Amino acid sequence: MSKSVSLLGLLFLLACGSSDDSATGSGADSDGGTTTTGGTSTSGGSSSTGGTSATGGTSATGGTSSTGGTSSTGGTSSTGASATGGTSGGSVVIPAERDNAEAVRVMTYNVMIAGSDDNMPEFIDTRRHELFQTVVNNVPDLIGFQEASTMVSNSDGVTQQDALGQLFDGTQYQYLTWEVQGGNIMSVIAVNTDRFSPVANGTHPMDLVDDIGETAWERYHDLHGTFHAQGGFVHRMSSERHANWVVADDLTTDKRVLLINTHYETFIGNNNLGAEFDDDFAEFTSVVNASFGYWSRTVAALAATLRAEHGADGVVILGDLETIDVNLPGMLELTDAGYTEAWWYMNPAGAGAFRPVQGIDNVFVDLADFDIVGAAYDEADYTDDASDHKPLYADLSWK
Repeated sequence: MSKSVSLLGLLFLLACGSSDDSATGSGADSDGGTTTTGGTSTSGGSSSTGGTSATGGTSATGGTSSTGGTSSTGGTSSTGASATGGTSGGSVVIPAERDNAEAVRVMTYNVMIAGSDDNMPEFIDTRRHELFQTVVNNVPDLIGFQEASTMVSNSDGVTQQDALGQLFDGTQYQYLTWEVQGGNIMSVIAVNTDRFSPVANGTHPMDLVDDIGETAWERYHDLHGTFHAQGGFVHRMSSERHANWVVADDLTTDKRVLLINTHYETFIGNNNLGAEFDDDFAEFTSVVNASFGYWSRTVAALAATLRAEHGADGVVILGDLETIDVNLPGMLELTDAGYTEAWWYMNPAGAGAFRPVQGIDNVFVDLADFDIVGAAYDEADYTDDASDHKPLYADLSWK
């Protein structure tokens, strides 16, 4: 094993010496299309509740859909979605050395949506490399990315999600996406196959209309536009969010983990329109918090179902949950279900610790499954302009 690590380190140094190495593979187009080369392919699972299977791609690990809706039985899998055009990502073999190597290291990182096609050159030439540097430096075992869009692309049709995936080509990471035709599932997962072997994966839709009804959703959408419009522009809002998941076996133990990655819709913000809008803002605040509660409740139920179906020994729920207060529904639904947020656990209230981006990036685990032995943000210089979020890590020790 030590000889293997030494070789990986040497290859890494050689690869970093050149910025012109081209990523290999045939690439994956934005609606599923052709899968890339690389990655570990296993037999596909079957959907337990029917639903519409995601189009295109080759299932990397199969996967069993747990509860209704549109299920992806594996999505598009590769060790880096290679595409033509732009600055090549290179083929970097990431060295396996890191501190606290025995722990399971998980990471959540909102990579900031490119926003428009005009922003893609900056993402491809600069930002994605800054984003990837935290992977190289910290070597997480399980990664959840958010806001990797499939709706923006460069002139060659390379989407933000594809461009990020290019950087994992040639590495030990398996890069999992669940894009379906006409959709925009922006959360992806990467698994370090030196530590974990994926056995199943999928995506679970969570439509707020199912909880509050169409009329209430339309009112919610209008209030969102009222308080979040900036210069006549307000970001595209959808009632449907997704919980993407992977089940993987820890190659160093006999343990099996379930990882769920998600991103809730919108945020509360502030009333900058004056006192006459106070009542509307109070209504907006209430419905946003209720929606976060619905999504957390749904995620907790999904976790229980998938854990039982796949015999997982531990569950990790992570993502951009948009909530800064442990006493609000988005957090309470998870803590009431038995989960503990890693950063808050390591930095208890009153400790005076600063949390970037108001603390809306979270990692939740059940302390019956794991000891939380570390939780920190990577705040190195390369993260300053990479995104409007900082990557959050947690180190977990199996019970």
